[in-house]
Amino acid sequence: MRRQRTLIGLLLVIILVSVLAYVRSQPWGQFLLFLPPDSQGWIVCERAGENDSDIVIVKPDGAIVELATGPSDDIQPDWSPDGNMIAFSSNKRDEVYQLFRIPASGGQALQLTVGGGAKFEPVYSANGDHILHIAQGLVTEVEPKTLHAEQIIPPSEMMHQWRQDGEAALSFRMPRPSKTDDRLFAAVQRADGEEVAIAHFIPPDRSRMRSPMLVTSAKRIDVDWSPKEAKLAMAVWEGEVQVSEERKDKASFIGMADFTQDPQQPSFRIVMALPPEHFASEVAFSPNGEVLAFVLNKTHEEGYERLGLVVVAATGGAPTPLTQGEAWQPSWTPDGQKIAIAFGPRGKRQIHLVHRESGQSEPITKDERDYSSPRVSPKK
Repeated sequence: MRRQRTLIGLLLVIILVSVLAYVRSQPWGQFLLFLPPDSQGWIVCERAGENDSDIVIVKPDGAIVELATGPSDDIQPDWSPDGNMIAFSSNKRDEVYQLFRIPASGGQALQLTVGGGAKFEPVYSANGDHILHIAQGLVTEVEPKTLHAEQIIPPSEMMHQWRQDGEAALSFRMPRPSKTDDRLFAAVQRADGEEVAIAHFIPPDRSRMRSPMLVTSAKRIDVDWSPKEAKLAMAVWEGEVQVSEERKDKASFIGMADFTQDPQQPSFRIVMALPPEHFASEVAFSPNGEVLAFVLNKTHEEGYERLGLVVVAATGGAPTPLTQGEAWQPSWTPDGQKIAIAFGPRGKRQIHLVHRESGQSEPITKDERDYSSPRVSPKK
């Protein structure tokens, strides 16, 4: 009897191991069997090497966990809304940049996209069901569970309106899904030496879908959606401003497009005008939607320099400088009390946490490597 029980136990173990191996071998199973990490306070970012970049996590105590490393170039990380997964772009397969995702606790990275065209800038949707990104210059989304991909801007059924014979290829950057409406999207289009902020709404009845909207154009535009309502903040460098009924002029400002009344006909207002020879970039809404963080820049003959991190109320008013020096890519903590930035000259940037009220800056990394693209975990 004892021998029989032993054989039955061994058989059950073999069956269990076989089932687990099968589940892990499937695309849907690679992330089924893992314990969600407590990623509160973690910052995912890029760490540059000699010839490529790695994805690492920086913990509150400064400990660094290598997540995606090796000879490949691993870039542009973004957190899933639950703080469990990280999407990123990598050329680890055949030297072509594809999208991958990996548990924040570590493990095997799952490839999400295929095909010969490069994929960049992954951004999770608010519910985590889709990842918006740039595929061969176009705004596309992929479902992590099914790996189904769909072109969003311009919609595939409207390509003929956007691309005529002989025209240059379309090129977008900064894809952004609305955080409050899963049918509303934004991106920045590069066109004829300038940039254009584009918004697109997909109605329930696609036969009523309109062509994507041109919101504003400028030398450079960075965008971010409010986490509380359908409003799009835009940091605009040398955009057109209506000075009078007869005249338009160039100016730099932070603007707000409001889609709350009509997702296909937004209203527009200027939140903050920038002084001459200055412009804002890398605008980011606070978690409560009440404050905008941005990088202040000053132009000169050779280009421009980064002056520091600044915040301003989303409704407008006087800005508050928080840091002086080269700040990059602000990312808020979930409580809205601190802002993570890369700080320092390119090649020597370190991750800092800046206090929203005092402006006190805490260096989190303290080595000779170059860190960039910090993203704070949304887990509270």
